[in-house]
This record gives sequence, structure tokens and C-alpha cells, in this order.
Amino acid sequence: MSSPAISLLLFGIYLVVNGLACAFVPNTLLGMFGQAPTLEPWIRNAGVLMLVIGFYYIMAARVDLKPFYLWTVYGRAGTFLIFLLFIALCWAPTTLELFAAIGILGALWTYLALRAKPSVSWGGPAPEVRHPDCLALPPDLRLLTIRCS
Repeated sequence: MSSPAISLLLFGIYLVVNGLACAFVPNTLLGMFGQAPTLEPWIRNAGVLMLVIGFYYIMAARVDLKPFYLWTVYGRAGTFLIFLLFIALCWAPTTLELFAAIGILGALWTYLALRAKPSVSWGGPAPEVRHPDCLALPPDLRLLTIRCS
């Protein structure tokens, strides 16, 4: 498994663990961060979303879905900025900084791993698929092409 794939796998596991906590023991997690317990379903719903997104990360890492790697860097960087905005506007507690930091550090790891070993290129024709785990993009989605060896 490549370094970018490992970064996604570990971040996926992190999301699944947090998703399980939010879905099934939300007040324990809230208490750990000094938040009041709740009976509202929003945190459980967020937990289910984290579980699903974590599953996507794990599966993308397992099949080495290279275009997804860069998409996650953009998504996690955006999430980091939004979390900081929420804190600055006093819409969220400062403890959200921990989750923001974990997200941006994971994104940075993935980004640096992608730069170290070029696996995603911009434009150009898609190469011939040589391995069953490699996925070729349809012609209209070839902004990112997959290099398979």
C-alpha cells in the first residue's frame, strides 16, 4: 500500500471510530470536550455521516483510487478553514481546534505523500489500465488520469 493510501486508510479509521462514538455514545464524546449532554439526534446523524465517509476513505485506500486522494486534500483543507471560521465567529467551542488540527495534518500528510511519488497527473490521455484494481475514468472525467503499473 502506498503512502497516500496509508494516510487515507488511517484517516478513514479515525472517522469510523469518531463516527461510532457520535452515533452510539455521543454524550461520552461531548463530555470529553466539556460540552453539555444532548438528547437531540443531530450528533447521532453526524456520526452516521462520519461512518459512511470513513468507509469511503478506507475503500478508496484499499483499491488505490488515486484521484480520490487529492480530492480529500481539498476537502480536509476546506473543512479546516470552516472549523476555524466557526470558532472565530463563536459558533463552535475552541475544542473544535483539535479536530481541525487532525484533519489538516492528515491532509498535509496525504499531499506530501502525493508529491513525493507522482501518482496523479493533470490532463493528457488516460493510460491503458494494466491492473484490475486500477480504474480508468470515462473520457469526460479525465481531468485526473490514473497511472497504473
